[in-house]
Amino acid sequence: MEEFELPRNLSVFLVAFSYDNATNQLATWVQKVLISRNIDQSRVFRFSDGGVDVKDTLTEALQDKMLRVELFCGHGVASGLLGPPRLQAVGSILSDRSFVVYDNEMITATPSSLFAFCCLAARKFGRVFASYDEKQFMGFHDEIPFPVDLYEDMKYVFQSVSKDIIISGRISQSHGSMFLDKIDEIALQADLCRNPKLTKVWLHSYRKHLRVYA
Repeated sequence: MEEFELPRNLSVFLVAFSYDNATNQLATWVQKVLISRNIDQSRVFRFSDGGVDVKDTLTEALQDKMLRVELFCGHGVASGLLGPPRLQAVGSILSDRSFVVYDNEMITATPSSLFAFCCLAARKFGRVFASYDEKQFMGFHDEIPFPVDLYEDMKYVFQSVSKDIIISGRISQSHGSMFLDKIDEIALQADLCRNPKLTKVWLHSYRKHLRVYA
């Protein structure tokens, strides 16, 4: 990615946990968002350790009063963002072996924007998040597909939009438009993909379920 700097007085939270095929891939997305040499790494906070106290660690960090952008990649439910399973994952990772690492009770009054690349979180959690003054949320209202075929394309979309959110210091409606424009850019080349029809269906899901509360 091109070199850029963090806006003054902005911190960035990168949250991603690797514990299944999808999250193993997603975690690499946030790792490479802020590798510019011009970035003050003391203002970048990474949450990727799946320890049992990860929710407590994140809760404490969210008490910081500094303006921030929060980027999450992983799995989500309507009530919040999921951390790694407490036990060895068996069957669906949305079972009771997984836990919500960021929920309504953890939302603070600090001005911030959260881009959550995961299923469902916009349905309830995102609405509550954005109901606070000076807080914005972007995410998805329903389940979104994440086939291997789309990995590189969606990585490009996520990182491009995330970079612009960071440079802006907040989420705005323009970031929703930017996300959709890039989805359409990929869709125009869908006929070159291995599964053109499926690719168009998958991309339509992202377009249909994206929500921006700003």
